[in-house]
Amino acid sequence: MEQQASELTPQDLAEACEAVERFLQAAQSGDEATVRELFILGEGEKMDFDKMHASTVSYELGEPQADGELAVVEARISGPAPEGGGEPEVQAMPLTLRRVDGAWKVDMGATITRLMGFDLGEAMSQMAEGLGNAMAKGMEAVAEGFSALGEPEAPPQIEDPNFRPALDMARGMSLPAYRSAISESLGKDLDIVVAWASMRGSSDAVILLGGSVLAQLAEAVRLVCESAEDQEKLQAALDRVVIWHVKTPAVRLCTLDAGQLDLAVCLVNPPDDADAQGYFTSDEIAEVLRQAIQ
Repeated sequence: MEQQASELTPQDLAEACEAVERFLQAAQSGDEATVRELFILGEGEKMDFDKMHASTVSYELGEPQADGELAVVEARISGPAPEGGGEPEVQAMPLTLRRVDGAWKVDMGATITRLMGFDLGEAMSQMAEGLGNAMAKGMEAVAEGFSALGEPEAPPQIEDPNFRPALDMARGMSLPAYRSAISESLGKDLDIVVAWASMRGSSDAVILLGGSVLAQLAEAVRLVCESAEDQEKLQAALDRVVIWHVKTPAVRLCTLDAGQLDLAVCLVNPPDDADAQGYFTSDEIAEVLRQAIQ
């Protein structure tokens, strides 16, 4: 997103960064009252504090940046180490703050907008006004991704006993392995974020993530980076991949914008869409990457 001119002073940014420190320290220590005091929730937005606390084991902060009247602090938030060993999942979040009655607070809606690269609420309004079927499909997929990154749906009444082992295996082994291979092809470290809550407790979805999505992504990046010129262009264009599982193949999405590749895929098709293609082939992903760097 293009930054706006700002009149914020270094002192303003230092105070905003201090607010982020207080916010994350409170989340880390389980101080819900302080987190809510420093958090702006819009209409219809909810906060799952238990999940926030459990997923905030440690964090690193970048330098605060000014964007108009807002302050932005890039945070890399590490979750718990997988039970089977391996590196903890790291979520990069552009925490966006605004002043409320003179005090800096983290604005959830503005943070998600910056993470996604566009205003979700505005896009949904445009969809409702009749922008066309392709846009409607994309917005539905992004809305599901927003749900997965924010308030996850309730798990199924009968928990899949294989879900947790599959999740631990994916977090601890397959995702780091694919991330390493993709980063090697790209020639730089690539942040890959999976909205695990969007799997809705399905071990099948987690298991299929590797071969159906990560392997296709790895091959797509390799294909594009066969050309040194295209590899250099892709390095500049691609910083993060966000992957989530959607309910139906009709709303799958693959788009690269503002440094972020969004992959909304249907890993486990519902019975009425059993024969539909819910994910993207390596050639399809490679074509999206090539179009973005032309």
